[in-house]
Formats: sequence, C-alpha cells, structure tokens
Amino acid sequence: MDLETFKANIPELVDEAVEAGKKMSEGRTVLTVSIDSIKDMDPIVEYLHHLWDKKLIDDHIAWNISYIFGTLLGEIIIKEQGFHWEIFDNLPVVGKNEKNWVSPISKIYKIITDTDDGEGMPSNFYDSFKVMLQYESMSDEEKEKLTIYVDKED
Repeated sequence: MDLETFKANIPELVDEAVEAGKKMSEGRTVLTVSIDSIKDMDPIVEYLHHLWDKKLIDDHIAWNISYIFGTLLGEIIIKEQGFHWEIFDNLPVVGKNEKNWVSPISKIYKIITDTDDGEGMPSNFYDSFKVMLQYESMSDEEKEKLTIYVDKED
C-alpha cells in the first residue's frame, strides 16, 4: 500500500467507522473526527472484543473493522497533535518524526483480539500517548525529577 492511496481512502474509511459505530450502538453514538469520539469508541471496541471472545467474528473481520476505527483514531490524533500519516512495514501509522510513531490500527486490532483483557481501550491508548509526548518534551532536568531509582540489595 502506498501513502497516497491510503490518504485518498481516508474520508471513506472514516465514514465507514461512523456508520459502523451508529449500527453497533443502535444509533446512540455518532463518531466524528474529534477528541470526544475517542471515549465514544471505547464501548464500541469493547463490544467487538466480546464478539471476538465469543468467536462471532474471525481474524479477517477483526482486522477490517480495526482498519476503519484505527483510521478514525489516527485522524483524531493528527487533528489534536499535528501528526501525519506515513506507511511503515506496509501499515499506515501516525507520527511527527522518526521517533514518535504509533499505529492506531494495530492498537484497535490488539484490543479487539486480546485474550488477557490487558490492552485497554482507545481512550487509554490516547491518554498514554499524550503522557509520552509530555515526557519527551521535558528537559533532562525535569525528567530526572520524575525518575525513581531503586537500590537492589544482593
């Protein structure tokens, strides 16, 4: 997949996520490319996770639905944080520079298919992402103040 093809498909993918969100929430949730929609995505992704647990969706369906919801999540990150899309290992990712890349598509997929319930939700992913950005913007002095050292006794 090339970047230009993916970017050309983003409006359609976002529309698919909006429509799927409406159907899965029986019309109660209308997702948009806004920060508020991240928390609105949580119950939808949780519902998909339950379908996965009950073996009502397979890997192919889980990946395809992750692709549309992950694209929406990526668009929200771009809008809020000024990141941009790139292709890494044939997968769309969002980032600012070579150090700060995240894959919202992969994250949604991991949440849906997680067997340990340890992957969290889209809102947890975004909150962790914001903390990482705050930490990276700190000076070495500020980072040192946050660092906890543990002495190991033999």
